[in-house]
Amino acid sequence: MFSRKTNEYIKTLERITSRYDLPNELTDTALNNLVSASGSLPSIWGLCGRDVSALDFKAVSGETFIKLAFNEYTVFPADFMIDYKRILEESKKPGLGVSEIHKRGINGNGVNVAVIDKPILETHQELTGRIKKYELINPENEYNEEMHFHGMTCAAFLCGNDCGAANGANLYYYVYPDKFEDDGMYWGYHFKALDMIAEHNQANPADTIKIVSISAGFPRDRTDLTDKMNDYAEKLKKTGCYTIFSNVFGETFSCASKITSFDNDDPDNYKLDSWQNDWHKRQILIPSGGRTSPCCSGNDKYIYNGNQSCFSWAIPYLCGVFALALQVDKSLSYMDFCEKAKKTATVGTEGLYIINPTKIVFE
Repeated sequence: MFSRKTNEYIKTLERITSRYDLPNELTDTALNNLVSASGSLPSIWGLCGRDVSALDFKAVSGETFIKLAFNEYTVFPADFMIDYKRILEESKKPGLGVSEIHKRGINGNGVNVAVIDKPILETHQELTGRIKKYELINPENEYNEEMHFHGMTCAAFLCGNDCGAANGANLYYYVYPDKFEDDGMYWGYHFKALDMIAEHNQANPADTIKIVSISAGFPRDRTDLTDKMNDYAEKLKKTGCYTIFSNVFGETFSCASKITSFDNDDPDNYKLDSWQNDWHKRQILIPSGGRTSPCCSGNDKYIYNGNQSCFSWAIPYLCGVFALALQVDKSLSYMDFCEKAKKTATVGTEGLYIINPTKIVFE
C-alpha cells in the first residue's frame, strides 16, 4: 500500500507522460527524434508508465532502445525481443569497475557526504541505512513532501545501496522545496543548506561532512551568486569539506551516456551526446545516461533513465568516487583527486578520456 505522497507522485508522472505522444510508427529514426532534445519530457520519461503492449517494436534496434527511459510500470508486448528486465537490473551498477572496488572493501565507509536537492522518497530500499540525516531547509514550506525524481537519482548515484558509487558512505540530505520564484530564491535555499553543513562541521569536528554534491550550476552572468558560492566553498574547505557543483565539476570533467550497449563497465560504451561539442572531448568523462535509479513511485521501484547525458547525474557519481578515494587517503584534497583523475584516465578507442575509478583509488 502506497503512502499519500507516493500516490501523488504516481499521479504526477501520469500527467507528465500524457503531455507527449509516441510516434505512430516505431522506428529507430522516429524514436531517436523523440528523445533528441536533451531535457525534454520525452527524453526524460520516454516510455515510463505507458502501456505499449499493442505497439510494434520489430523495427527498433537495441542500440536505440537503450536511449529510451522506461520503468516498472511500462507494459511491453508479450513477444518483446529485448531483455528490458535485464537492462533495468544490470544498469543499477555504477560501472567502470566500481563494483569490483566495493568487493575489495572500499565503499566509502566512514565518509560523510551531503546532497542538496528536492524532496525524495527517503524510505526507498536504495537508501536504507545510507541516510544519516534528512534535513528540511525550510521546515514550514507546504511543498516539502512534493517529491521529485532529480534528488532521488542524485542521492542514489552517490551512495545508493545498488546504484551508488560509494554505497557505504553516510548521507546527509538537505531538502529544498520544488517551488521558487527566481534563481536568487533557488540559490538562497542552497546557501542556507551550506550554512547548516558548516554548523554541523563546526559542532562535530570528528565527524565532519567531507563532500557536498550539488547537481546545479550558476549562470555565467550571475557573478554575484558565483562569488557568494565560492565564499561558501572556501569556508567549508577550511573544515576539510569540498563543495562540488556544476561550475567546479566542469573545470575538469564532463558527462557521457552509455550509448552502444548496457555494459556499464566497458569504457568504450560511453560516448558524447549530440548536444556536446569539442570542449567535452578534452574533459574527463563521467557516466550519467543509461543508468537505472530508484523511483519515488514506491520503496522498491526503479526507472531506467535512458540517454540522459547530463552534469546532474555525473556530479554525484564523481562525488562517490571521491568518497572511495577519501576512505583510502583521508588527507586527499579535491584538487589532488582531480590530478589523479587526469593522470589515470582511460583513453577510449575514439580518443575520449574516461574516468578510471580503480586507478584513482588504488594507485
